[in-house]
Amino acid sequence: MIGNDSLGTNITRCYQNMLYCMHYRTKNAWKFSYADVLKCIHNVYAYASRMLGVKLGKIEAGYEADMALVPYRVPTIMDEQNAFAYMMDGIFNQFHPRDVIIGGAVKMRNYETVYDEEEIYAKARECTNRYWKRIGGI
Repeated sequence: MIGNDSLGTNITRCYQNMLYCMHYRTKNAWKFSYADVLKCIHNVYAYASRMLGVKLGKIEAGYEADMALVPYRVPTIMDEQNAFAYMMDGIFNQFHPRDVIIGGAVKMRNYETVYDEEEIYAKARECTNRYWKRIGGI
């Protein structure tokens, strides 16, 4: 499973870190490829689908389909062969969703959330403080 592991809070960076760490570990950029990252992403969708009891990972009937719209200007020709590389090296490097739709409801429009972020952060801080007290801190 991919998580932020304190390397940031952007899941796209986690996938990039995994790719580069595997290149370093194997000493060969071809032993762990974009296809391997894509396989990991599909595995996460399959695992999360089983754990949550919903179908995730595709935009088609019967699947939960949340969406993040990320503006990206393609500098060269993009096709089926290089689209995932564009996502990993282009879109992921500047992953700033403009619009986010979850469960059919707009949660972000033109880079602005449509809910009270401060209320959510206040509740998160409260939960975090209770958690740290329960486990005795770091």
